[in-house]
Amino acid sequence: MFRKLFGETETQQLNYLKPRIILVIVFVAVLLVGVVTHFMGIEPFSRTCMNISSLLYAVSAIVFGWHFLKSMFGFASLGALFSGNIVFGVVIMVVYFLLSTVLGLITLVLGIGRFIYLLVKKSNQGLED
Repeated sequence: MFRKLFGETETQQLNYLKPRIILVIVFVAVLLVGVVTHFMGIEPFSRTCMNISSLLYAVSAIVFGWHFLKSMFGFASLGALFSGNIVFGVVIMVVYFLLSTVLGLITLVLGIGRFIYLLVKKSNQGLED
């Protein structure tokens, strides 16, 4: 399952997950700053951080889910959705983004777990190619 989602070898999986995990780390950091400033009573900054973190969550979920849906449905680009009827393409694009966000959350959790597993394995014995 992980080979299909993140790459064939463990090294490819680690290289695939590194930039995506950085985006998740930034999302969690901004979320924590928003929560801390909320409890400190700095409301405008807290709301701004929460809005930015929700945007970063949506982007990271779409980034994780896009690859999954691309391999599942075969759409390589957004242009392929609009090749027939434009109205049908817009409806499919909206559904595609919603599915990407929902499935991206699941893939994001799997990706975080796999990344941690690969880091631990790399530190203990090295990765196989």
